[in-house]
Amino acid sequence: MRHRRLQVFTNRGRRGENWYDIWVSIYLFFLVFTISNDLKNMTASSHTFFVAALYNLHAMKNIVGKNVARIRQQLGITQEGLAVRLQMAGWRVDRFLVSKIERGERQVLDSEVLSIANVLKVSINSLFGRDK
Repeated sequence: MRHRRLQVFTNRGRRGENWYDIWVSIYLFFLVFTISNDLKNMTASSHTFFVAALYNLHAMKNIVGKNVARIRQQLGITQEGLAVRLQMAGWRVDRFLVSKIERGERQVLDSEVLSIANVLKVSINSLFGRDK
């Protein structure tokens, strides 16, 4: 009898799993209910921002990565070469970090954008795609 009680609390057996599922369902219900009430009170611009944030949850973490890759390739510089140039400019970076930036998997600080623009000898606007 004693062993059976321990199994219910430690192993999340059949009974424990049901309680866990119930608590998760309740939590998700209140989360959705709260978000839907907040959406009713939002203005059009904040609603658009909220939807964009949900859509972009697992997408690109920066908007300069694709332009960094494009400019780097136009200049004929490898990722390793860009990393070396950035290291000489005082930023501790390697090829793998440059690759993550270009794929949009890493956020880029404003000081890092400035370093990249200086090393590539382009304007910051061109890294953001506004050089037209």
